[in-house]
Amino acid sequence: MQVRRFLKSNWPYIFMFLFVLVVSILLRIDKQTDRPDTLKRAPIHKIELLNSEKIQERQKKIENLLYTNPPLYLFLAALNLFILLLFLAGLYLDGLMIYKWRKKQHLMKRTFNPAIINWDFIDVIRVSVMFFAFAYVILFLESFLVRRIPCLDNRNFRIIFNTTVMDIAGIVFVLNFVILIYRQRLATIGISLKNFFRNVFYGICGYITIIPILFLIMVITLIILNLFKWSPPVQPIVDLLMKEERIHILVYSSLFAAVAGPIMEEIFFRGFMYSALKKHIGILWSCLVTALIFSFLHAHLVGIAPIMVLGILLAYLYEKTGSLVSSVTVHITHNLVSLGMVFLMKGMNF
Repeated sequence: MQVRRFLKSNWPYIFMFLFVLVVSILLRIDKQTDRPDTLKRAPIHKIELLNSEKIQERQKKIENLLYTNPPLYLFLAALNLFILLLFLAGLYLDGLMIYKWRKKQHLMKRTFNPAIINWDFIDVIRVSVMFFAFAYVILFLESFLVRRIPCLDNRNFRIIFNTTVMDIAGIVFVLNFVILIYRQRLATIGISLKNFFRNVFYGICGYITIIPILFLIMVITLIILNLFKWSPPVQPIVDLLMKEERIHILVYSSLFAAVAGPIMEEIFFRGFMYSALKKHIGILWSCLVTALIFSFLHAHLVGIAPIMVLGILLAYLYEKTGSLVSSVTVHITHNLVSLGMVFLMKGMNF
């Protein structure tokens, strides 16, 4: 009886799930079919030699660039000093947090108390199914419209367009459940400007706190990569920013990646998903699960660890403050730092 009731009330989502499953399998088969039967791989010693030559060539390029460009040299020196100061500040804040924790004292004050949520984790699954089904519909439409709309044939434009449409669709799906179905306010998912600047301050301090941890993970990752002689694939957005030369595409991509994207993602992962999970598995496991899902959707194998640390911090800040402002601040700060590194490498012609 319960199964029949469940199927009756959720048949649209079941249909969309089957649609996503079938399309995913077909695309997987098509990808395997297009792969050549015989893959010619270079011997390991040749790969190591090529990697070594690339590293030496890059080092010489940096030395020549710094030698011929004194302002750049001074800028990089100042940047390194600033990073060192942030690292030391992070160590100090880490020590302060441990000290306060041992004394059972709180570093942060709760800035907002959202209402008890009415949605459940099944609604998170429903939104996710709708999201992926809509994504495949968009891809199918693009394949039919590419001849009539030439700009869709441009890979960079398509990445930005798809990301924009999907992020907006995701938020519309979330707000549909929160506002229309469950009749709750935006404040229920942490959208509030109360104590705004205090929340921004908490976010900045929180990000500085994890800098030493991110640095340690980066060092360990580099050691492992060198040990196994493996280079991780470049993420699509990084590849886009490095290769794209049109100013309007670069400006829009940067603004979306640095500001709009983080806001939309925090609404879903922390405001919607984390809140629903917490009702069933508590604060700790909800924090870990959302961080794990967040990292798997954002990075390749190498980037999972640092993004998961970031995800844990984002959930922690949301839990402590009750507002999305602090977690959005961290997310925007991290993306701005990443964009800065990408454009620095682009400017140095890497």
